[in-house]
Amino acid sequence: MPLCRACLVALLLALSAILSCVTAHAAALDEALAHFTADDFSETITGIKDVAASGSPRAEAILRALQDGQLLYSAERKAVYIKSNSGKLLDAASGEPIGGDAPADADNVRINNRLRGAIEAALGGLTLLASDPSARFDAAQAVFKSRQVSALPTIETALAKEQDARVKRALTEALLEKMDQAIRTQGGKFTVILFDMDATQRAEYRRFVQSRGINFVDCDRPEMKDRKLRMPDNHPNQGLNQLVAQWIEPLQVVSKGTNERAGKL
Repeated sequence: MPLCRACLVALLLALSAILSCVTAHAAALDEALAHFTADDFSETITGIKDVAASGSPRAEAILRALQDGQLLYSAERKAVYIKSNSGKLLDAASGEPIGGDAPADADNVRINNRLRGAIEAALGGLTLLASDPSARFDAAQAVFKSRQVSALPTIETALAKEQDARVKRALTEALLEKMDQAIRTQGGKFTVILFDMDATQRAEYRRFVQSRGINFVDCDRPEMKDRKLRMPDNHPNQGLNQLVAQWIEPLQVVSKGTNERAGKL
């Protein structure tokens, strides 16, 4: 009996955790959808980012409806709807048909080219963690081609988990591109340090950063293979770190008011 009671308590705790998670997602989604009722481009872009970050399973359907011109709002009711292909209005948060007549002031959530790019980046970010490697690769390509830097945290999370070599390469390129964009926007300069990699990887990444106009420093030197400059786990020891600092010394000379950042590969 004590064992059964313990199992019941564990089950109740698990259900409580699941319900708390669902409630948190719903609250986050409701707050995100509220931005679409303002009929303001700045509010809409915030809504796009917040819907993508909500963790709700409804996020993709809402963003695709916005992309396809099928996301509507009512300023009077402070509500957001998806117009189905049959013309029916669905509650955006639940996906259920609305009860009663459609609101008289229902209108499309307006988007422009900047918002279209934000939608593409948000959808790409949602798919970066998909189970299908091909879907993850396509998502990485979509994020890479977009002009949005808001996907950076999602790219970093996906890259840390990725095992497929082709997808990992695409994610790395997307990450470098977005970091370069973000730092350029702030008036700074981003520099990639080509560190531990084989000859093929080095050549490929050199071609990539050169093609994108990204600054880089290539640490392809004999000292990199010196076992005396490595710790047992093959990480650089203090001696190698000091040598690397000398090789990239020009990066440390920063004019007042500028922002320089280096990323190591």
